[in-house]
Amino acid sequence: MNHTPLIGLALALSLAACSKQPADNAAVAAANDAVAGANAAEAAAANAVDASNVATPVDVSSWAALDSAVGKYPRDLKLWDNSVLVAPMKALLKDDYDDFVERVQVSGPLSKEGGVFFVTGNKPHEGGSDAAYMLADPATQRIEVGIWDDGKLKAFNSPGALLTRPRDVRTMIGNMRSASGTS
Repeated sequence: MNHTPLIGLALALSLAACSKQPADNAAVAAANDAVAGANAAEAAAANAVDASNVATPVDVSSWAALDSAVGKYPRDLKLWDNSVLVAPMKALLKDDYDDFVERVQVSGPLSKEGGVFFVTGNKPHEGGSDAAYMLADPATQRIEVGIWDDGKLKAFNSPGALLTRPRDVRTMIGNMRSASGTS
């Protein structure tokens, strides 16, 4: 913060205290006006919003639009609330949908490998036991979801051939199996 206007005000006020001249009062008033203007300009600059840092909404309402969401976090995208994935995931998971959402509260960004979108995550403070992943193939509009509950994996798959799991998901599955002592 620039303190120059405040120093000028202090100087003007101390000069005014030493003198009773009407001209000095006018000088003090002018100094006060200058300081007020400088302070207002400084406050406006400090409160200005940098337009380059403002998040623009990303469309996740169609399979094709998901490409523009890669690298962004599900919570910022409202991916589990209002996206092309919600209806098919709810149909697949039924009563387990809320468990899935709870287990990806702490997650990486939406990622893509080999044409398959994916997210991995875990329940806050429960990374070794309550976790989940989601795979989505836009070409076939098929989904796979894995949910760990107390170290046990429940897998849900759309009908048809299994999706190819991205490397990060395979690593997560291996790590979770090691942590739970299952193979």
